[in-house]
Amino acid sequence: MSEERIRSLRYGDRPALWVLVACLVGWLLAYHHLLLSGGVALGLLVVAAFLFSRRRGWGLDRFFLLLPLLVIAYGVYANQRIRSLRSMPRAVTLHDASVRVNYPVASSAESAIRYDAALLVEDGKEIPFLLTLPGESAELYGVMLRGDLDLVALLGDTLPGSYGRYLLSEGYAAQGYGQSLETAGRARTIRCRLMEGRHGLISRFDSAVGDRLSAEDKGLVYALCLGDRLHLPRSVKSDFTSSGVAHVLAVSGYHLGVVFGLLSGLLGLLLPAYRHRRLRYLLIFLGLLLYTLLTGASTATMRAFVMSGIYLLAKLLGRRADSVQVLSLTLLFFLFLNPLSILSVGLILSVSAVWGLMSFMPILLRLVSPSLRSLRFVWSSLAACISAQIGVLPFLFLFFGKAAGSMLWSAIPVVALSGLLIPVGLVTLALPSLPGLHWLLSLLSGGMRAVTETFGTPALSLTVTMQYDLVLVVLYYAIVLTARELFVRLYNRSHSYSPLSNWRQ
Repeated sequence: MSEERIRSLRYGDRPALWVLVACLVGWLLAYHHLLLSGGVALGLLVVAAFLFSRRRGWGLDRFFLLLPLLVIAYGVYANQRIRSLRSMPRAVTLHDASVRVNYPVASSAESAIRYDAALLVEDGKEIPFLLTLPGESAELYGVMLRGDLDLVALLGDTLPGSYGRYLLSEGYAAQGYGQSLETAGRARTIRCRLMEGRHGLISRFDSAVGDRLSAEDKGLVYALCLGDRLHLPRSVKSDFTSSGVAHVLAVSGYHLGVVFGLLSGLLGLLLPAYRHRRLRYLLIFLGLLLYTLLTGASTATMRAFVMSGIYLLAKLLGRRADSVQVLSLTLLFFLFLNPLSILSVGLILSVSAVWGLMSFMPILLRLVSPSLRSLRFVWSSLAACISAQIGVLPFLFLFFGKAAGSMLWSAIPVVALSGLLIPVGLVTLALPSLPGLHWLLSLLSGGMRAVTETFGTPALSLTVTMQYDLVLVVLYYAIVLTARELFVRLYNRSHSYSPLSNWRQ
């Protein structure tokens, strides 16, 4: 029956996807200094294809003929952006440097506090970098410093380690180490004000709650709801990593999805009429933008925000949002904003997880459909975990050399608990004096910590260790895509010629 058919992915009729592929090829040529030779080779390939098509009578789509030109054009653009980073001195000491400290960053409570900062140079230009200050540094927001600064460029002749790649993907050009920096005023940009506002929310919440929540629970609430891991104990972070659900701690698409649902529900109650549809979409967009900026606007969070914005725009225009097109347009946005964002491990894992969800979750839900509502929820959660794991598995082996099998069963209770904790935590952070919410937060956060601590043990984590390279990653996706398409064809063929469908005809 037609309603039982599973859609084929059909990547060939997605123009945004092919533009993305062309830009990625251009990026590779530019990054490896092969733009000239690669451009000549592509030009010869286009000429040969044109002559071949005319001789054999084949018609080539003009769109595909323009793709090599796009490869060269984006390669030139990326080369100019990367050249500015390569031209920076590998290491230099600046005297009387002017630095704006935006806000503190740290991966856990025990980590050294570093700062998102900008070096102010002539002509009003800024060089973003990660600043380390000597001694016990206070939490600074929008403070101007002046003095001696050691600056180490992140991109020279070769790329540094994985941490350097992460900093490059987040927009940093260097790491800085302050020697004798003195306060020289304040520069309260919008982003500094937002981060200071986040700090104020945390301080007010901490004062209102007191000892009713443990330090571990507070750190977990701040990390999940606000993306602030300055107060997150390293032991809690380690348990989440060992149980395979560390991605929940990083604000990304899942968190924006929860906020999206919260805003949609609230506005649905306040503005139920259909004539307020556009106003609702606008308010949801502004709410997501505020939440993205408030949580630090990491690359993975911005990916989710851009996808949400494209989705809302499609809804506003009355168009159906194609998931492949939306994902491709989102990546194109990042490639033009920062060509080195493609180095972001978080962005790659986020995109591959989304691809796994939209490719395999419909199949799993079609194959198994429990009749009980509670079982449908459990199976849909498990299907989402399996689909996301299929998408990210090769990159987990490529970047980390291991993957935790416990993610398949620990993610269900963790996702269910965090789906309740995030909206409750946001309401409590905004209104800390409301009675009863502190107890509920303690119950939810304690449950999450108990689950991750249990499944994070070596006996239950079932960690698989394997070393991957890019060739194996490409081979993995080729095999998985081929197997999916073969299964879809066989499934659709078996359901197209059933006796019931023939009787109806």
